[in-house]
Amino acid sequence: IPALADAMENLRKNLLLFCYQLGYLRKGKERLNTSLNTLRPALAQYNQLAKDIRDKTKERRSLLSEKKALSAVHVFRHRELAAKIAALTEDLQELCSEKNMLLASLAYTEEDAADKFPKDIAAMEQSLKQLEEQEQKYSAELDAALAEYAGLREQAQGVDPVQLYEARQRQQPQREQRHHQTG
Repeated sequence: IPALADAMENLRKNLLLFCYQLGYLRKGKERLNTSLNTLRPALAQYNQLAKDIRDKTKERRSLLSEKKALSAVHVFRHRELAAKIAALTEDLQELCSEKNMLLASLAYTEEDAADKFPKDIAAMEQSLKQLEEQEQKYSAELDAALAEYAGLREQAQGVDPVQLYEARQRQQPQREQRHHQTG
């Protein structure tokens, strides 16, 4: 009975540890997934804004050089180009403002956004992968411990449950004492 009680208490301790670890890992995965579900669309939006800004800047430069090359005789074409340039300038200001608000909401600066933003997402994805691997490991260990515990329960069927309970209760203070001595 004492050996069975000791094995059951040891397994109980391991089961508690595995359950705690799994809970901790799942909470970490949940936090990372929440962050990634915010950052991935934000990165896509940032990239689209940056592309739109580049495209409109190119178009504006093209119109400016066309206007500069145009002789003063073409008054109507000058006015048309000036209106297009003004509209593009306004669009660029709106896009830059939108991009800056996005970066500010994510606590990035203009200087480090292009480099740091994707690296942060990659680091989070790597951490998530590690957490998933650890979760699989602890899940497998928990399953193995549960199977072993079921086997011990079968062995305990021929034993008086009160004696087994008392033997397990006697094991707990001894185990705690050993834990405090080693810790």
